[in-house]
Order: sequence, then C-alpha cells, then structure tokens
Amino acid sequence: MPQITLEFTENIAKLVDYRSVALGLHDLLVKEISCSLEDCKTRLAAVENYVIGDGSFDEAFVHVTFSILSGRTQAVKESLGTKAVETIARAMPSAVAQRTIQITVEIRDLERSTYKKQVVLGSPARNLA
Repeated sequence: MPQITLEFTENIAKLVDYRSVALGLHDLLVKEISCSLEDCKTRLAAVENYVIGDGSFDEAFVHVTFSILSGRTQAVKESLGTKAVETIARAMPSAVAQRTIQITVEIRDLERSTYKKQVVLGSPARNLA
C-alpha cells in the first residue's frame, strides 16, 4: 500500500517522463498520507484504444487511481487529489503545448482487514552476478 495506477493516452506517451511523474506522486503520498516510500507501487499504462468526446486525436487524458488503506479523512483525500492533479500538470508542459489534456484522480479505500502484503526477499547471492 499504496497501489497507484497511472494511465495515459498513447498520443502523449512520448511527451512526458512518466517515471518522474510516478516518483513525484510517491513523494506526495509520503507527505499527504504518511506512508513509507518503499510501500508505494505504481503501474504505468499507456492506453492505445480510447475515445474522448467527439473522437478528436488532439484530446488526451491522464488518470491516476490511488488505492490506499482505509481510515483517512475526507479532507486528507481531497488534499491528495488536488495536489496530485497539480503534480501531474506541472510534469507535462510539452504535452500541454500540443494537446488538450484531461487530468483526473480517483482515490479508493483498501479495507485494512482484507488487504494483505508480504515482501519476499530474494537470495543475496543473486546480487553477486
């Protein structure tokens, strides 16, 4: 926890460094919900098949879904959402110069009683190769 999915249309995929966006979102999560940086996991997904509005290829979107452990207040979630939109928007000046981009954020609660995690450590020997 947290689990992050960062989806973006393929027409802006090469215009933004999404790894940097993900790392910025990780830093934001550490500050906003007091999680550890090591617990942040982001899946980056370029969406090839999509339609926005009238189908114009000048349109694009970035959507982030945060799945976080339940118990955060509405105010914390609202702050996280607002700051996430701002973080993403700042990271894509060249994309904004070429496309109209819709940036959206969704925050979901993971039930603490049903969310499970185990870190499986690999063999130290694998690092010697």
